[in-house]
Amino acid sequence: VVHYEIAATFNPECAEAYNNQGVIYKEMGNLQRSIACYQKALAINPNFALTLNNLAVIYTSLGKLHEAYKYCVRAVQANPAYAEAYNNLGVMFRDEGDIKQAIASYDHSLEADPN
Repeated sequence: VVHYEIAATFNPECAEAYNNQGVIYKEMGNLQRSIACYQKALAINPNFALTLNNLAVIYTSLGKLHEAYKYCVRAVQANPAYAEAYNNLGVMFRDEGDIKQAIASYDHSLEADPN
C-alpha cells in the first residue's frame, strides 16, 4: 500500500495508484477504505472500467446489488470489450433468477474474450 500511497502523493492524478490501493485494502478486508480509494480513482477518471468493475465486486459482496449492477453496467459501457465485467453481470443476473439476461451477459463475455 505504501508504494501506491507514495505514487499518489507524487502524482495525485494517477487513478491507477488509487485503484491499486483499493485492491490491496480489499484483500486486507478493509472494504470501506477500498471503496474510498476506488472513488478517488473515479474522481480522476470516471470511465476507468477496472475501477468500476472493482466497485461492483465490493458492492456485490456487501449485498448492495443495485449499486453493484450500476457500476458493472458503467464498466461495460466504458469498455465494451471488458469480458470480466460482462461475466460479473451474468453472475448478478443468474443470482437474481434472470437466466435469459445471464446467458446474454455470458455470451458478451465470451465474445470479448473467447479464452
